[in-house]
Amino acid sequence: MRLIAVTVVALVSVSPVASQTLRNLQTSDKAGGTVAVYADGNLKNALGQEAVTTLASASLGLAIGFARLSVDLLINTIGTASPLEKGFGTTLLAPASGASLAAGLIDIRWFSSKDPSAQITTAGIRGYGSISSARWQVQASPAPAIGAVVGGIGLGGFVALGGHVSGDDARRNSAVVALLDIGVAVRGVGGDIASPPNREQYAQAFGGNTLRIGLELGLQLAVNGAKAGLTYYYFGGSVSGLSRGQVVAGISVQSALFEGALKPGK
Repeated sequence: MRLIAVTVVALVSVSPVASQTLRNLQTSDKAGGTVAVYADGNLKNALGQEAVTTLASASLGLAIGFARLSVDLLINTIGTASPLEKGFGTTLLAPASGASLAAGLIDIRWFSSKDPSAQITTAGIRGYGSISSARWQVQASPAPAIGAVVGGIGLGGFVALGGHVSGDDARRNSAVVALLDIGVAVRGVGGDIASPPNREQYAQAFGGNTLRIGLELGLQLAVNGAKAGLTYYYFGGSVSGLSRGQVVAGISVQSALFEGALKPGK
């Protein structure tokens, strides 16, 4: 006989060139909450582009959970080091796309239920912020690569469905989660690329606006440490790889380095 235990997990969507792949973090009934440090390896792909953009990266994350609140922080430890020569608009879609130790993300989720760990289905509010830097080769060599800083914020809601599935054998227990995110996404570009001397290169890549506001809709599925996500973004304008609706996808495998109760004190 199989038994389904109802422990809801907060899995973060969105999300480096695809949905964010942060750790699925349980809410905590402990007074001080819980904390986990984890490693993440992921492969991300922008779909429907003339030249498909695929990136592989590794990250280090910190996940903190309280009764109705989860906080995730993620830093790229291995990313793209060479200058980006194409797909500039695509890099603005999913947050925290950048080189090694040059991209970071914070994602916060608040649960509407007083006891989300006792629910199979739960909903809430989420927000995120990210920053990353990279070098863009907008014009062909011998023109120099130009530094670019990309910032992103998002605010919206989420619905999570899932729990722990217990089989006949304890080794077959699995955490299974489906997560739907919807919200407003804001992206901005700064750094040397946005300075007056480089206005021509910036206009070539993005037109005249340094700030873009759009919508995002994401779906993620997770089984234990394996995750797959698909996110649709819509930004206005006519920037290749960014505007008129874009889809990005990603898969990741995560492993906890250590986790435990978070307690106050020295």
